[in-house]
Amino acid sequence: MTIKEWIYKKEDKTKKSLIDRILSTRGIKTEEDIKEFYDISVVKVGEFCPVCKKPLKITRGIEVGNIFQLGTKYSEPMNAVYTDENGELKPYIMGCYGIGVSRTLSAIVEQNCDDHGMVWPEIVAPYKLEIVIANIKDDEQVKLATEMYNQLLGKDDDVLLDDRKESFGVKLNDAELIGVPYIVVVGRGAANGVVEIIKRNTLEKIEVNAQEFVANYLKQ
Repeated sequence: MTIKEWIYKKEDKTKKSLIDRILSTRGIKTEEDIKEFYDISVVKVGEFCPVCKKPLKITRGIEVGNIFQLGTKYSEPMNAVYTDENGELKPYIMGCYGIGVSRTLSAIVEQNCDDHGMVWPEIVAPYKLEIVIANIKDDEQVKLATEMYNQLLGKDDDVLLDDRKESFGVKLNDAELIGVPYIVVVGRGAANGVVEIIKRNTLEKIEVNAQEFVANYLKQ
């Protein structure tokens, strides 16, 4: 049995052309091109690492980046060469890498979430602050929330204002779900210029003066 026959033994026909391509990219065209043989098997939990000799664990992961070893596939036809130490022209050995932005975001969310939803780290959060009006029918709450929103927008555009005609519970649940690092609740304390700040990663709550909060936020 030849090497290719052995490889094909358990493969369907649709995979054979792919196998041929993989072998050819490794420079394997005949059995004589194969220099060494190795036993290959699927690793199992508890097997020992051949390097550190410790038992192996299996865990799930997300591929957020990869590299491609291009060799001289493109440099040779483009005549992209350099002069080596002997004064001879040689084609560049090329490589490239890629980073999957959408996969990276998925990885961030997977590592930063709880039972309530996403918990964005500040450095990558699409919005850093969300102002939630507890009672949209309360004019004082609407006024204070709108004033804070307009003042904070003067610094940047990473601020949200939830002025929907929904219950406070629905809006708070949504705020926790999308994971904005800080939630500012404008509720009953609006009459005294007081708001509640919720830190999303710990759900810790603290009451502060609205204008003092805005002033400190703008100084950052």
